[in-house]
Amino acid sequence: MSMEWVLVAVAARMAIGAILVAAGTAKALMGSVSTSRLISSYRLAPEPLVRGLALALPPVEMSVGVALLMGVWLPVTIRVAIALIAALTLIAAITAARGLTPTCGCFGKAFETAISPQVILRNVGFVLVLGFVLWVDAPMPATIDSIGVSPLLTAPAVMVVAAAAATLMFRRVSHGS
Repeated sequence: MSMEWVLVAVAARMAIGAILVAAGTAKALMGSVSTSRLISSYRLAPEPLVRGLALALPPVEMSVGVALLMGVWLPVTIRVAIALIAALTLIAAITAARGLTPTCGCFGKAFETAISPQVILRNVGFVLVLGFVLWVDAPMPATIDSIGVSPLLTAPAVMVVAAAAATLMFRRVSHGS
């Protein structure tokens, strides 16, 4: 693989990592009550699961995003990111197919966008880009793993981000809307 493609893959991986961190942070800042309302508006998850999903989604998005940015366990992290974005895309597609148009919630209240074909296509694009990044499958520069830092040292950084997101969720006073 040429160095140009590797650099494109690194840039793409880092951009999607940053997007996931921003999405998770925005949801964490919304608070768990607002995030629960958002998840309920899709009318897919049973109500008893909604609160747990609302508490779990922001730390998961943020942790996967940070792991992509840091380049931690890339083959696994990229696959997890693909699965996460594909699942969110499938949920959006099912919701749209049912004629519902709730707010996407992708970036909290910062960019309120209704579920639409554009949102679904954007997410499909992210999945395809991550597939390309996985296909490049080269030792990528600009990663923690590539400079020989043990995953045992990078895992705590990812855990700290997840804990920070969870703390935001519990501390944030959620307001109606």
